[in-house]
Amino acid sequence: MPNERRKQRRAADWSPVLDRIRHIQHLSRAPPKDTRGYQAHIRAGKQWVRERIKCLVDEGSFQEIGSVTGTAEYEEANKVKSFVPTNMVTGLCKLNCRPVALAADDFTIRAGHADGALYAKAAYIEQLAQSLKMPLIRLIDGASGGGSVAVYKEIGFTYIPPSTGAGWQTMVDSLSVIPVIGCILGASIGLGAAKASTTHFSVICAPIGSLFNAGPVVVEAAGIESGLSNAELGGPEVVCTNGAIDNFGATEEECFAIIRKFLSYLPSSVLELPPTRRYDAASVEERARRHKFLDTCIPNQSNRAYAIRPVIEALVDADSWFEVGPKWGSPCVAGLARVRGRPCGMIAWDTESASLGNLTAEAAKKLKRHVELCSRFGLPIVQLVDMSGFAIGSAAERAGTMRAGVDAILSVYQASVPFFNVVIRKCYGVAGAFLVDNKLPHFRIAWPSGEWGSLPLAGGIEAAYAWPLKQAMQKGGPEARKDLYEKLKAEFDVLGDPVRTAINFGIEEIVQPSQTRAIVAGWLERIYEVHLPMRLKIEQLKHSLIGKSLL
Repeated sequence: MPNERRKQRRAADWSPVLDRIRHIQHLSRAPPKDTRGYQAHIRAGKQWVRERIKCLVDEGSFQEIGSVTGTAEYEEANKVKSFVPTNMVTGLCKLNCRPVALAADDFTIRAGHADGALYAKAAYIEQLAQSLKMPLIRLIDGASGGGSVAVYKEIGFTYIPPSTGAGWQTMVDSLSVIPVIGCILGASIGLGAAKASTTHFSVICAPIGSLFNAGPVVVEAAGIESGLSNAELGGPEVVCTNGAIDNFGATEEECFAIIRKFLSYLPSSVLELPPTRRYDAASVEERARRHKFLDTCIPNQSNRAYAIRPVIEALVDADSWFEVGPKWGSPCVAGLARVRGRPCGMIAWDTESASLGNLTAEAAKKLKRHVELCSRFGLPIVQLVDMSGFAIGSAAERAGTMRAGVDAILSVYQASVPFFNVVIRKCYGVAGAFLVDNKLPHFRIAWPSGEWGSLPLAGGIEAAYAWPLKQAMQKGGPEARKDLYEKLKAEFDVLGDPVRTAINFGIEEIVQPSQTRAIVAGWLERIYEVHLPMRLKIEQLKHSLIGKSLL
């Protein structure tokens, strides 16, 4: 009898609940074409948030989380009369078959300002990305959950602006575990600007992107400046040249391609090794072209400048050079590349820059940021050294060059990844010493164009022999002074022969430049086989201990 009653029971029917879910999802996923915000968004040349997601991620891979989060009005009981989705779309997806987490602002709703559920939703996707050990991408457009005075009227009171309560601690925690990328696709203000800066890498869409602490209207109301456009206040010409944003793209699609390429060099978290790729050897003709270029790329005259980026490209795998921050931090040239399929960080010094390759305060900041990125994610660093020393003069002193330089060098000393230094020309002074003599044993070689010392000869002779030169001037005039200077220079030119340094083991090896790629490739092979797995075990143990301490 009980069995018969069970058979007669009706099967559970959850379709009414699921129907309501689908209805709200439909409302959320339909573009609000009739709204003023949407129309202004499209007129500005911007894609709607879901079109952006479709353009960025692998086809069909986006799995939304919080699909029915928003503000609803009800007709009766639980029947939804109207629905406004939360202005942030979050979920999991894949980029080039690789799992990532995504948080994308919808500027068409409240211009990206906060609503009731936004903080929780933003914090959740950060926590999920950390837990699943996958990169996080933020598509930022607007305040990205920042406040608006209109909220005061809605809630009936003002409030002390939240930080930890707004999920900031979670965002900070992300930086120590997973790659975090920010993409600026509109006017990013306040919290949106802060989120863009709390990343390992950022890119801005040049025609539509801007970033600032407060917009032109607020700046004018404060009596500071008037008549500024978004671009003048915080467009790419501003934020890509002061280091606030790393790279820029001409279109949204180009920005997304830049994100994909940047991620291709990094592991999904600090608990993995960087991803290697299959390497197809270059043709015999291409190798011969590279070798000829490398053997002749450094001018015989040590004061002549040369283009450094072609040198980098000749040393790394074809099409693998990815420059980070190309518009700021000169003369430091930083980026990522591969050598025989193995990712590495690259650092070089641009002698064509305004400082002629000398280490400026801005360059030191860029060096520090890049070394910390590589150290965080286990990327060995290859550096091409041509360093005359710290920038000098009153402007350099006002900029605090020495303090910035020492801060950068501290990051070099504290880095958990090894450096391979190639002294391609100059290595002078404190700056040169810090760059090439910071870890033991040294992994370094020099090219036959190498020259080094405490000071370059041009200024060093003047400083060390100031009194004899002055006496020569007093006794015999300019000609006598010039003769003494030339005599001293000839003597030091002999002593400056790099072979003398090699004979005394002051440099481990001087090599033909065209041999450099093979040497670096062999070093990277060994680092990936031995050093990085050992480093990874330490990193895994550290995170395991941190996890246990939180239980």
